[in-house]
Amino acid sequence: MIRISIADKYYYPSDFQELEEKISNCFENGPGSTPLKDRSKKIYGILVPHSSYDDSGECAAWAYKELGEGKFPDAYIILGINHKEYIGRKVALSKKDWKTPFGIVKNCSSSLKTSLKEDEKPHITEHSIEVQLPFLQFISKQYLRDLKIIPINISHITKEEAENYAKEFENVSVIISSNMVKGNSKDTREKNIEIIKSITELNTERFLELTKETPICGKYAIVLGIELLKKLGSTKGSLMKYISKDNENYASIVFN
Repeated sequence: MIRISIADKYYYPSDFQELEEKISNCFENGPGSTPLKDRSKKIYGILVPHSSYDDSGECAAWAYKELGEGKFPDAYIILGINHKEYIGRKVALSKKDWKTPFGIVKNCSSSLKTSLKEDEKPHITEHSIEVQLPFLQFISKQYLRDLKIIPINISHITKEEAENYAKEFENVSVIISSNMVKGNSKDTREKNIEIIKSITELNTERFLELTKETPICGKYAIVLGIELLKKLGSTKGSLMKYISKDNENYASIVFN
């Protein structure tokens, strides 16, 4: 079974060559270059935005450059948000392979020993995981045959649940798909700085406290992501880039 792309044309180009050029430009205009071929860095994961490539692609490229220079894992866990919270499980695993204009990305979820339950419904119309795949394929050109993903869509999760799920994974890298708090005021920027600090410090309690009354697009993906990263061995995150465009704010974070 294959999950067909739904975000192309809206969030990124549907043509192979145009998409290749778009992502190349995101690297050139963002961090300045595509990832080096030497993949020796220890990168446990990244946090990147999930808006259109025109709006947030250059920001995302900062983290993807580091991920592309990191050691190639057994699989990438991609944590997305369920924008339609009333559809499906609160924590929904996809077991389908995913298709983009670059080709099909293999899903290794079926081989996992996990308590996570499959539910494809929340994934059908959701873009937050899909928009990460072309970037992931782009930085994995030498490893496309071995590239595997574990897509998880999350509308709600407790810290305790996240801790338990985190124990089930090893030899993976984490991709957290999340935008920051919306708004262009000074207060919003200060709030985002506080939130980013809690994320880079892998402090789930502080993050939940800061976002209790403040909506952030990807809140529970971040909660599970932090717990996964700690379990895998990460001790800190580093903010690579923060940008504001119109009323949206985006961050690119790398976890070592």
